[in-house]
Amino acid sequence: MQVSKRKINQQKKKKFFDLLYQTIADIKSIEEAELIFKDLFSKTELSAIVKRLGAAYLLDQGKNYREIKNHLKISSATISTIADQMNKGEGFKIALEKAKADEWAEKWSQKIKTMLSFR
Repeated sequence: MQVSKRKINQQKKKKFFDLLYQTIADIKSIEEAELIFKDLFSKTELSAIVKRLGAAYLLDQGKNYREIKNHLKISSATISTIADQMNKGEGFKIALEKAKADEWAEKWSQKIKTMLSFR
């Protein structure tokens, strides 16, 4: 993955970052996210993002570096970088809280459906 060394005007750069963040914030469904992300990111970029989020998720689940390396095929250095970011920043914490909330909701949705099917 290459990034151009030519610099963009900082005001324009901020505007385009804001556009990206607002686009992501306005996504309404997994299907819509998939369509947008497949067009915005190359397969390599999307794979890198998925692996980083996956590593954070597995670290949060208490998995060790060896397990994460084997599951995601990433280096210990990458895992270490993600672990550091998880300790320093808020982004991974927010993403993982959302994932946990979705898992909790799905779990209870299934339990409720099961309970209602017995009536």
